[in-house]
Amino acid sequence: LREATMLNINQVIIHDGGNSIPEKGKRIDLWWRGHENGPLMMLLAHLLMHSNEYSDSRLYVKRVVRNNEDIKEAENELKQLIDEARMEAEIDVVESETSFAETLHKHSSEACCIFLGFELPDNENKDKWQESYQKMLSDMPTTILVHSVVPRNYLW
Repeated sequence: LREATMLNINQVIIHDGGNSIPEKGKRIDLWWRGHENGPLMMLLAHLLMHSNEYSDSRLYVKRVVRNNEDIKEAENELKQLIDEARMEAEIDVVESETSFAETLHKHSSEACCIFLGFELPDNENKDKWQESYQKMLSDMPTTILVHSVVPRNYLW
């Protein structure tokens, strides 16, 4: 992963949750945690929604905030993101003070597919990082982890 990043290669890791895709009521959850990985996740979600299996899916763009005062601003940012991407999606801002892993399990365990950005850890924390992702994705639906190496001056 580190070599791919150094070579400016975007990375997509698929964690197969082993879940079957239901006939109706399909939901894709995209967790927006910042601009670094978001545009690539939106593009991949768009492509997935045009596949045969997911063609009638609903996309939910989700974001966690720590307090009630941040909800409106987060909703506005997500609305702008969705408008700029010219996609149909629902906005879901989740107020939570628990860990992201707990929030993810509570709010996305019923999704068919989850998009989640990731950043690489430093060398000292790579084992802890891997353990935390294994725990976070345990018993979860198929999750597509995305690391984008878009240059910092790129504008969505």
